[in-house]
Amino acid sequence: MSHYELADILGSYIAYAMAGMSLYLTVVSGYILVAYLAGASLSKSQSFIVNSIFIPFSLFTVAIKQTVSY
Repeated sequence: MSHYELADILGSYIAYAMAGMSLYLTVVSGYILVAYLAGASLSKSQSFIVNSIFIPFSLFTVAIKQTVSY
């Protein structure tokens, strides 16, 4: 594999990592915003729905980060 191909793969990997991190930060920010602004007025079922969407997403993101070898 040439130096150009290695540099291209590295650049693609960095771009995908940055996109994944920005997506994760967007979801975390939305979760914190909902928890702060509407948390007290949410019913238990609504709170369960919000948490059941956020927690699997977070676990999936953590699992992906741990399987990627550097």
